[in-house]
Amino acid sequence: MKVSGYLVGPQPRSEVLMKAYRDHKKGKLTKQALEGLVRKEAEEVVKIQLENELTVITDGMLNWHDLLRPFAERLNGIEVGGLARWFDNNAFYKQPVIVGRVERMKPILEQMLFYDLIPPKRLKVIVPDPYTFSKLSVNKIYRKFEDLVYDVAEAMAEEIRTLSATHVQLTAPSLVYEKLPKKEIELAMEAIDIIRRRYDGVLCIHTCFGRIGNVMPELLDFPVDVIGVDMTVTPFKDLKEYALTKILGIGCVDARNTIIETPDEIASAVMKVLSETSVKQIYISPSSGLEFLPHNVANVKIRSIGNALKLLKEV
Repeated sequence: MKVSGYLVGPQPRSEVLMKAYRDHKKGKLTKQALEGLVRKEAEEVVKIQLENELTVITDGMLNWHDLLRPFAERLNGIEVGGLARWFDNNAFYKQPVIVGRVERMKPILEQMLFYDLIPPKRLKVIVPDPYTFSKLSVNKIYRKFEDLVYDVAEAMAEEIRTLSATHVQLTAPSLVYEKLPKKEIELAMEAIDIIRRRYDGVLCIHTCFGRIGNVMPELLDFPVDVIGVDMTVTPFKDLKEYALTKILGIGCVDARNTIIETPDEIASAVMKVLSETSVKQIYISPSSGLEFLPHNVANVKIRSIGNALKLLKEV
């Protein structure tokens, strides 16, 4: 068996960093000072992942205000709109407003990723999948929704192919939050295929805030290497029902609950999947980004994953 671990979303900002962002907004802290604090905290995020032997590493996404914002701010044809609730969480994002044809005319993430903090060939970059981005946007210009999705996919593909990322994750909550018509699922798959054709690293789709059964069996045909599952809302039978030939990311560490999973509990969940399904390779992860939790709780959960990986090595 092959078991490893990774994170699937943003880390929470510490109280110090949250205050720094507030002070910067009020003009009490310079941009340079804020950037120094973000970098310092990103170093800590990278360090805890390395200490706990996670396979691919994120920089914590501490300078992302929400998952969609970098693209909403930098893609042509999009303006940043008002606040909307981020699925069923006590968190919000600013809705992208589509006012023209969506195109990538300049780099999007170049200045947002701390490349130099992450060891060579271990960088993981997390972005929204094109369908989710389009679904959560306010469309004021496209007559056909599918044309918007395809243009977003083209823009994201252009960006992703410029990144020196070993592993790219497409975060896709809109695919599973509710049961979609087959036509919508196929549209999401075609959009990801546009990215797949431009990127030859490990491509992952991570489904969160909904059960994976909502997008099965079509998800099995998506052109990705890894399928990530939010196990806090997915019943085990959704995994047992199908032959899973891809690598599975099991989000068995609850990213929206402060209760700490023990290493034994995590290891047991992994062993159950390996023994009762056709899965041959697993990434252990939180169910979604850990940004919903206090900073210290998120770190403890990462250590639990690291300790579970040690237990599994002994099996």
